[in-house]
Amino acid sequence: GMTPPPDAEPRAASPASASASGAAASDALAAAVSGIQLSRRRPDFTLPPMHRDLRLSSHAPLEAASAEGGGARVFCRGCKCNRRFFCHECLVPLVDGAPVVRLPCRAFFVTDEKERLSKATGVQCALLAPDDVSLCAPSELPELNPETTVLLLPVEDAMDVATLVRRLERSGKATGRGDAADDAA
Repeated sequence: GMTPPPDAEPRAASPASASASGAAASDALAAAVSGIQLSRRRPDFTLPPMHRDLRLSSHAPLEAASAEGGGARVFCRGCKCNRRFFCHECLVPLVDGAPVVRLPCRAFFVTDEKERLSKATGVQCALLAPDDVSLCAPSELPELNPETTVLLLPVEDAMDVATLVRRLERSGKATGRGDAADDAA
């Protein structure tokens, strides 16, 4: 297959910039990836400033698995279906070297039976953070503590997450990991 030149791969910001102030780290990251196309579907996409500590993994495993990289579709060992990068039914990556991240909280994506998992964004989240993200039907949602649970809905008058975090910090309510009763939905 074709290997992209090393300068075409996203580079992580240096450790020094990760410990710098949020704006400086964001600027350093933007400089590190300037001129690199981050999205095929949206070639003009740039990183928003809120991702100050974002570190990008190499996209080389995905590039190699893509049709352009000479990769072929593979059969999922679980369901035996033919897939490219991951199986949305079994929630397993089919690419060696797929990144895994830890989130600062638990997240439950409530799925609708009419929603196709192949189109659900929650599937990608569950693949990237398998220890922190669960997909579940409304009837499968665990008991959650309303004092420590945040429900995120895409509605017109919803509070943005940054404002919510500032309010929680001002009120002294800690955010972070906990058991199912203390997690965010």
